[in-house]
Amino acid sequence: MSKKNNIGVKCPVCEEEFSTESAFNNHIQTHVAKSVLSEPVYTTEELNSESEIPIPKINLDKIFDKEKIEELIKIKIKKIDNTDDLINSRIFIEQFKKINQKSPLLYLPYFIEDFMNGVMPYKIQKKYHISSYADYTNITKIILQFRGTQMRVRENNLRHDNNWKEKYDLIKKYCNLFRDEITLTILFNMLQTQILLLLMDGPLEKDQIIDECKNIENIFDIFRFTDNELEQNFLTFINDELNDHISEIIYLLMDEEIITRNKIHPKELEVKFDVDELRKNILIELSLNENKQNTVNLRNSILNEFFILRLLPGFSFFKNTLADLEHEKIIHLEPLPGRWGEYEVFLTEEYLKLKFKIKSFDDRSLQIPFKGRSIDPDQFIIELLELDKGDFDDADDQVTRMAGLVLAESVKIQSPHEKISDFDFTIDIKNYDFRPEQLEAIAKLDFKINSEILHVKVMVNEKLSFKKYLELKNKIPPNEQGTIITFQALSDQIKNDMKNDATIQIIDEEGVRVWVSITPQIPARVNSISKITFDHLSGLENKIVKVRSVFYETGIAIVNVFPEMNEATVLARTLEEIPLFVEGANNFNESANEYSDFLTVLFTTSNYDDVIDGIFKNKFDHVMKNLFFKFEFDYNVVELNFAHSNKRDIFNCNCIKYAENNLKFCSHLISALDYVFRHTSKQNRLRKVLEIWVTENISVILDRLEITKENYNDGEISDFIEGKFKILTDL
Repeated sequence: MSKKNNIGVKCPVCEEEFSTESAFNNHIQTHVAKSVLSEPVYTTEELNSESEIPIPKINLDKIFDKEKIEELIKIKIKKIDNTDDLINSRIFIEQFKKINQKSPLLYLPYFIEDFMNGVMPYKIQKKYHISSYADYTNITKIILQFRGTQMRVRENNLRHDNNWKEKYDLIKKYCNLFRDEITLTILFNMLQTQILLLLMDGPLEKDQIIDECKNIENIFDIFRFTDNELEQNFLTFINDELNDHISEIIYLLMDEEIITRNKIHPKELEVKFDVDELRKNILIELSLNENKQNTVNLRNSILNEFFILRLLPGFSFFKNTLADLEHEKIIHLEPLPGRWGEYEVFLTEEYLKLKFKIKSFDDRSLQIPFKGRSIDPDQFIIELLELDKGDFDDADDQVTRMAGLVLAESVKIQSPHEKISDFDFTIDIKNYDFRPEQLEAIAKLDFKINSEILHVKVMVNEKLSFKKYLELKNKIPPNEQGTIITFQALSDQIKNDMKNDATIQIIDEEGVRVWVSITPQIPARVNSISKITFDHLSGLENKIVKVRSVFYETGIAIVNVFPEMNEATVLARTLEEIPLFVEGANNFNESANEYSDFLTVLFTTSNYDDVIDGIFKNKFDHVMKNLFFKFEFDYNVVELNFAHSNKRDIFNCNCIKYAENNLKFCSHLISALDYVFRHTSKQNRLRKVLEIWVTENISVILDRLEITKENYNDGEISDFIEGKFKILTDL
């Protein structure tokens, strides 16, 4: 790295000079976008919200010292003279710092190999002490920025995928370059963990802690990621300056009041952790959230009260407490689809009420129409081929699309049992009465149903080998049946075997096409914005909701209700997905999030009833020409002209309501704006004209309020101004 006139450090990218190394390090971050390690992140709002952890009351930056990591790596950093290497190494170090704080027992050199080798997420979570599936996805998708799903790695070997391979090669390169520093950091975290676990068993003096840690090889098994090499490294680490390491840890944790002195015996150190208090807090949180909450949000709330658990990720204190409460029948845990170890937690009384209601709908389910999403067979096939294979979860992928076809028929769906985990989901058709058109379709496709239990494997894009066919067939329990969905041609070996053995049946592309033709409504997608005309489970009527999770096994969904975004449990079949102008299935989440923001603006700038009427009730004809839109209702006309730059010329409706108060949108304008957003590509222009509308309204209102120096700081006025300007930021 070059210097000039002894002024300081010069950026190797743009040659700007800096007087300090810290200023240089801050500046170099402006160049990180050039690296594959820092490509724009593909996420969903759901992922962001579930991965977001409230700001803790302990200083994690201090406990997991970022400056200490900088000190460890600075010699190697100074030796890097290649610009790209310098940028990539800085990005990597920042990624490592974030991972270290979120999951301090995640050993990145081993983790990245397991990840790229397609090890199942639940196994990775367990091995590397990752607290939750949300943290796992945060690490892989947000921090390391691997797009798509890991299932693609298992099924298609993404070491041959250019994007993933390039990221993997760089991460591996810098794992090797900074391996010693990464290892030292993890060894320090392991020692810290051991000290905390010791003190949770009871108070100890410092000398006693040191003596216990000298025998740390006896507890290696709790660190599931260790191998002989890491164990030897840890023993060396313990033998070298053990007293100093322990003193440093105790000092850090006492400063954050994680470790305290025993009031009776001041020489003894202790940590405050009471399982009974943990139980009590869990039940309080549930009661404050309508007697139910998912484990992600519940865990985050608990972590803000029990700070020590932030430092002990993956040690099951929270999980075991939930298990005890469930065993005592105080709570019920409903597994969240596809998220290992994650649940919707109900107080048992609440769950029994819910279960009773759902059961009461079974006999009349056909009278409750399936709203869902309309789709024709061709479009279904096109989207199916665009999607990743996925897992049995509520993400939009091939597996859940096929499971959705089953759910639409009110057929019971189950997660695959551990013994038959090679399959994606199981169908129970016991007591199901096939419609005539279904029986006709089955006959046409020569599809034999010889069992009430069907295990389904989705292999749309994969070639089914005879070896794999036999392997799957041998997994099928007696008197049950397997179904493989594949669009690839079958070998003669498989065809001949199926003539004599109907244990495995095949559904090909034509079979899926026929299936969709007789099942025109599929479930609303997770993250979609949906309408509820009436939901028999919750009693919600004429509501707009954001779908958070769909439980395929029970047929219920968790939604957030606009505009307050309160959580509700509803029947999945009552959700009518609002169609959006989206090109490609993989772009849906981004479009849905944008539409959610748009609706938030409408609710904020309009009366609630007008928004509901505008989206649910109003009927109209329309004319569109470039930036001009005309909407004709039964008795009113709306004109939108996006070519203009002032509110009066852009927004016009001849209804009395808008004439009386043009500071809020009437239902007709809402219908028109909603249509433009959902059915055209004018979203960016729409945001600009909405910004004009809000800005002009703020000016008008401020004039009417006669804002002066004397009343500017009035609480209500300042709150109003702040709220209006927040609308602008949301646009």
